[in-house]
Amino acid sequence: MNRGTLCALALVANLSLSGRTVQAQTEPLSSADTARLIKRAHQVFDSLEAGRFAPVFALFSEQMVAAVPTTEKLAELWAGIIAQTGALKSLEQGEVTQGFRAVAFRATFENGTFTAVVVYGPGDTIAGLAVRPAGA
Repeated sequence: MNRGTLCALALVANLSLSGRTVQAQTEPLSSADTARLIKRAHQVFDSLEAGRFAPVFALFSEQMVAAVPTTEKLAELWAGIIAQTGALKSLEQGEVTQGFRAVAFRATFENGTFTAVVVYGPGDTIAGLAVRPAGA
């Protein structure tokens, strides 16, 4: 499988996790905040799979808009991922990475299992998205 497209959205998340976009939290998230972020991240991937790109794009941070400047570009990136992975079938319960506001899911696509990630920035904006091979 060509990892180039899979890494397209992952690149944005990697920039975010480097600390340039998302600052580490000093306090652990409450269980309510954790549940809210997991629910929102699930909705992000549900929207992407349904082809509803505008609501996802509306949540992008300034850095994400710089990297993915239009809903059309987001749609193009998602189409490239789906061309390799097949349709999204399911997301297992998400886990929030403490220290960062990132939600990771084990995602089952038609062609295999991957890790799907949403990284949140200030104001719960989306500071990164990733779909990468499980374990990568």
